[in-house]
Amino acid sequence: MNVIRIPSIFMASATELPFPDNYFDAVFTDPPYYDNVPYSYLSDFFYVWLKRAIGDLYPELFSTPLTPKSKEMVAYTNNRSWEEAKEYFENMLSQSFKEIHRILKPNGIAIIVYAHKTTLRAGKHS
Repeated sequence: MNVIRIPSIFMASATELPFPDNYFDAVFTDPPYYDNVPYSYLSDFFYVWLKRAIGDLYPELFSTPLTPKSKEMVAYTNNRSWEEAKEYFENMLSQSFKEIHRILKPNGIAIIVYAHKTTLRAGKHS
């Protein structure tokens, strides 16, 4: 018998996940790398079209004109120095890892993909 499962859709910060302790068997994530990719700005393109297409079905997810950026986990220097931006990013990343640890079951698996936009060849590190 086929069971149709309807997924739950929610929006939350990676630093404050709305799940109880020891909830997941596995967590897979690809966090940002400092200011490498402006995810929220790229997402704006898709956000406005999704909002037009399905915004009425999920009004709580489309309550802003563009994607929220104030709490984005990136090292933007808009209103701060590079050192301040770097510290902000590293604190947010650390908090998100603590949340992963909190919601992951004791024998759970966490897979974290962490890459930079450049590649290095063996022996060519600078």
